[in-house]
Amino acid sequence: MTIFVGRLSLDLAAADLHTTRDLEAWLADSTLEVVGLACTARELAAARRVATAIESGARAAARSRRPPDNAVRLLNRAAALPPLTPRLDPRTRDFSWHQPTVGAALSEVARDALAMLGDPDQRRRVRTCANPNCVRLFYDDSRPGQRRWCSPARCGDQARARAYRARKK
Repeated sequence: MTIFVGRLSLDLAAADLHTTRDLEAWLADSTLEVVGLACTARELAAARRVATAIESGARAAARSRRPPDNAVRLLNRAAALPPLTPRLDPRTRDFSWHQPTVGAALSEVARDALAMLGDPDQRRRVRTCANPNCVRLFYDDSRPGQRRWCSPARCGDQARARAYRARKK
């Protein structure tokens, strides 16, 4: 199951990538919608490294700290790869990617992470879920910038239910 937390790069960091099929499913389900790729174990390892770098950079941002140097170096290397090339079918006008690769998809994800971590306003919107049983990071894209939970439908509902039960006691 793919978990979406409001930002492409944070979505990768939240993904459970145990097998190449997990990575293939994440790529298809993500906002990139890269469908039909056959991933290798090496590409899975690369995706995990990028996800780890994103998570450590985002955790630092959530604490108003600088992202670790090693995470920044890894994200810079991943972003330096050629990105996905968009394609519009001339006949059907359907959107797709021209000869997509896992490396190109990871480049897009790393670019998103660098944009988020490199902009002070965006860094301030990286948060850790307020649910004490959840440690997930999320990007607060709400207008007032006061979102507290990784998912209003999941952790938010749980918190509201706990508060309701506490009031009724």
